[in-house]
Amino acid sequence: MYELTNTYLKKCRLRKGLSQVQCAKVLGCSSQFIANTERYVSLLPLDKLKVYIKLIGADRNKVIELLLSDKEKEYRSLLWRIT
Repeated sequence: MYELTNTYLKKCRLRKGLSQVQCAKVLGCSSQFIANTERYVSLLPLDKLKVYIKLIGADRNKVIELLLSDKEKEYRSLLWRIT
């Protein structure tokens, strides 16, 4: 669902040399939740996403752009199924 966004976030995390476990400890969630996020199963809640963006050194504007793009793809897919 958030393929572009989560792929970018994972690349930033890896570039920073951080593990899923390290990020999970800072965010107060499980490493499985980080793994699920990176596999496009979910998206971090906004309060945690803000911390995560800063932690991994991601560009906030790029994340916003990707979130909007992912949502647009989702809505287009849903609307095409309706018509």
